[in-house]
Amino acid sequence: MTDSYVLEDAEPDSEGKSGAVWIEPKVEDCPVIPLGFEGGYVHFALPEGELRREPASKIAGMLKTDLFVSLEGRVFLAQWRDNDGKLQRDMAAQWFVDQCRKAGRWDSDRPQRGYGVWSTLDGPVVHAGDAVGRWPFGDDDWESVAEALRNGARTRGPLWLLRPPAPRTGKPATIAEGEKLRELMNLWNFAPLDPRDPEGLSEADALFGWQGTALLGAIPPFRPHASVSGGAGAGKTTLSRLLQAAGSANAGDLLDSFSEAGLRNGLSGEARALYLDEAEPSVDGQGPVEKALEVLRRMSTGEGSTRRQGDTGGRTAGQTAVGSAYLASILPVQLGDAMATRVVEVRLRLLGKAKGGADEKLKEAIDWAREISPRLLSRAVREAKRYRADVSLLKAALGESGQTPRAADLVAALAAGRRLLLHDEALTIETAREEAARWSALIRNREETSAAQNPGQACLSRIWAINSGQHSKDRHLTIGEMIQEQLESPGFHEKVLKTFGLKIENGHGAHERPGPWLLISTNHPALARALAGTHFANWRGVLEHLADLGEAYAPRPLPTPVRFGMHQSRALAVPLTPWLERPVGLGADPAEVTPFEAPVWDAPGDRASRPASHGESHD
Repeated sequence: MTDSYVLEDAEPDSEGKSGAVWIEPKVEDCPVIPLGFEGGYVHFALPEGELRREPASKIAGMLKTDLFVSLEGRVFLAQWRDNDGKLQRDMAAQWFVDQCRKAGRWDSDRPQRGYGVWSTLDGPVVHAGDAVGRWPFGDDDWESVAEALRNGARTRGPLWLLRPPAPRTGKPATIAEGEKLRELMNLWNFAPLDPRDPEGLSEADALFGWQGTALLGAIPPFRPHASVSGGAGAGKTTLSRLLQAAGSANAGDLLDSFSEAGLRNGLSGEARALYLDEAEPSVDGQGPVEKALEVLRRMSTGEGSTRRQGDTGGRTAGQTAVGSAYLASILPVQLGDAMATRVVEVRLRLLGKAKGGADEKLKEAIDWAREISPRLLSRAVREAKRYRADVSLLKAALGESGQTPRAADLVAALAAGRRLLLHDEALTIETAREEAARWSALIRNREETSAAQNPGQACLSRIWAINSGQHSKDRHLTIGEMIQEQLESPGFHEKVLKTFGLKIENGHGAHERPGPWLLISTNHPALARALAGTHFANWRGVLEHLADLGEAYAPRPLPTPVRFGMHQSRALAVPLTPWLERPVGLGADPAEVTPFEAPVWDAPGDRASRPASHGESHD
């Protein structure tokens, strides 16, 4: 072998002659990493770690000018020289394509991982663009993306994506540095979680807890989002810049304009925080922010958001995203019931009068936060195991106090994220109960301001709000008003209700619950038309959720079809008693607040379309 690796091509007709033989070098020695095949294409990774997909028929023409251009690559190709020192290009290409096929059929669903903090069997892994590292992040704890791909090729593990280099983690931040970041947030005007305890936790602590959790990327079992709103002069943009700087070691840039497709593509294969400023809701509710909420909702649990779509070649392309998101706007974004359980909402109050030197102080704070970010990330990864243990204990403590699982998920993530940056010791069950009690005001505030409804209840509300088209004085009656009047005056609206697939029955005294019942057709055309374009087009299935409110609300399927005028269909019987307004007795004060009294289900029934048995008269 000569010292020159500038290879001339052998004549095509001479390949296999001049004493040349087929050779089988070890695939581990090949600088280019074979990863699989797909039809007439082969998949591989360049020595630098970039993933490629090329037609197998073109590999021979790419060997010297693309795939094996490095010194190591030319040395490897030199194994296919003939006796005249010329490269037998086709034989080298055949070997490489054969190795790609031996690697197996390409799996388009194989996990692909870019920037962020990822969970593995060996603990958290930080992807820093061109390398991946593990705690304690010494020189020996980092490996290039190409090395990680080569190791993963043997075990068919995740594919690590080559990205531009990002800041690497440094020495873990101290508690004092975490406290300084928390103190910097006091430059803004946050409300206390409990107005009765102004010295207790504030909404700044909730946002600080979100920041700690966001640093961990895909590690937290539940990844909350934060929505910050406030009027002009509240300092939203500057706060966004500070938090993005503090999380920059595991976050992208602060975005103030984006499209849905751009956001999806940017998040694909990442496990890091997303920061959005000027995330104002659109007038029609169909803007980029509202569309992005669907992606963010799926990012918060499990393996995150996973999307499959086809490309022009008929192949399936996948997009994944996992992590926490931060949104800042003047007007709070409208959150659906599912999204509301995943978001902590923070309202910034207006700042006081302008102070000299404030801009310079804020700039220094943001620069310091960006400088300390790699150390905050290092601390978060070091304490990841403790974080998960704290979350588990906090959820248990919140469950003991009667909180719902999703409320416990959110509060536990915020509380554990705050402790991640401010404490070194792990929680015990006793201290977890104390910590949960400190956050009880947040839970109470969320319950008092929540607009979330049981899906079945929301469906009933939609049905009751349908415009019946029936005039009463100067307006149209809704279905709900007609039901109320039908109970007060039996038979008054019976025919009209049937045209919507609705009927009121009292049942019989021998029944489990005599009524009154609202019989709802499961496939009436008028009801289908009224609910088209809503979330309740399958109203039969949605109404089943009423059972989650308790036995008194649970609907019952009827054993036989029911006639609604000329229409006959199966029906669902929904108890009306829990939804009725309590009749006001003679001499009672209508303004007086009276507690709801559970209905007496064994009260005697009567013929159909009669008032309910409340122990009082509707007359």
